[in-house]
Amino acid sequence: MNNFFNGPFEKQVVDFITNMPVNVQKPYPQLNITTKNEKLANLLLSAFADGGNAEMSAVAQYINHSQTISNKSVSNLLLYVALIEMYHLQLIARMITDLGGNLRYWNSNNAYWSGGNIDYGDTVTNKLSLDIYSEEEAISGYQAILREINTLNVPELAQVSSMINRIIEDEYLHISLFKEAYQENGGK
Repeated sequence: MNNFFNGPFEKQVVDFITNMPVNVQKPYPQLNITTKNEKLANLLLSAFADGGNAEMSAVAQYINHSQTISNKSVSNLLLYVALIEMYHLQLIARMITDLGGNLRYWNSNNAYWSGGNIDYGDTVTNKLSLDIYSEEEAISGYQAILREINTLNVPELAQVSSMINRIIEDEYLHISLFKEAYQENGGK
């Protein structure tokens, strides 16, 4: 079973994700984490499933918005971005597990993620405004993680920092795409 996910299927998924027009067109860094560090893993839980700025919340919010907006162009944009956020979720999960963390849909205080963490909105522009805010908050959350992990003396610092910075690049692109859709739909 392990060869299935490390073989051609995983390559197809990565190729599909990295060639989508809603992500920065450059590869994600390779991960080869070999040292366990539960403190670092716990810091990453906040990006995984801790509140409204976590990847789990982005996936849920963008899928909800994509299915509740009648504008097909905006709906598709949100669905495509949700797919990238799912990939981010998977990358964060991999770092947490490789570092020896206890992967659950919870934060470092063991408070579980819930659907109450997402902003549902009502109109197209309101939903896009909430999505822009969510991306901005995700970036702030990632930057806080980077500041915290830079104080640690761990061998995996460069790998984790590199991956987080790469994810942040996608988040900035998402903000740009959401702002464009917002303006095209009457947002000011």
